[in-house]
Amino acid sequence: MPSNNGTCAPETGVCICPTGMTGVNCDDECPTGKFGAGCSETCLCQNQGNCDSVTGYCECRPGTRGRYCDEACPPGYYGDECAYECNCDNGATCAAYDGECICPDGFTGLFCDEVCTLGYYGKDCDSVCNCSMNGTVVCDHVTGCQCEVGYIGVQCERLKGIEESGNRTVLLATLIPSVLMVLIALVAFILWRIKGNRERKGKQTDSNKNGKCFKSNGLYYNNKLRM
Repeated sequence: MPSNNGTCAPETGVCICPTGMTGVNCDDECPTGKFGAGCSETCLCQNQGNCDSVTGYCECRPGTRGRYCDEACPPGYYGDECAYECNCDNGATCAAYDGECICPDGFTGLFCDEVCTLGYYGKDCDSVCNCSMNGTVVCDHVTGCQCEVGYIGVQCERLKGIEESGNRTVLLATLIPSVLMVLIALVAFILWRIKGNRERKGKQTDSNKNGKCFKSNGLYYNNKLRM
């Protein structure tokens, strides 16, 4: 016998289910993602929104809204239909689902209204200040060690002048070998040119010693023989 106001076909006895219902006896709702007569329509709900099996209306989860639950809550709001306003301090945001405050660096507490305990800083106040006693002014609850003038480093542990001197030393150590290689190549080139010039002069001298031929009255003579 049909359930949920279903009817029975008099000829066959087959149950004719109302909109949103299915099954042999019309005792099942449409499967997930389907709705309407014969469960033939496809739901368009997003972000795990619930689809009404009769109308296809989307019932949004907390933190989303819109006809198809495709819109996130705007900043500062949360919950069902984004109807609730966040109550967080110090520029903190809140989770769209339940309104839990998400604290910025340096703050903690239910409403992000507390600064980090002395000696701690950063995200969720999880980082420990371990600043140098000599070079630190204070440990800031947001960024950590605040260095005195002339000190650098995460813990203000290095003098700035020493750091710069070290950088210059590294730079010189890198440049000196390159400069030496260029000088060696230049000297080798100069020596090669000098050697080449000497060889050419030597050949010219030998040629002069052997004498040169000249032409006179259609005949060639060796100038060495004329001397």
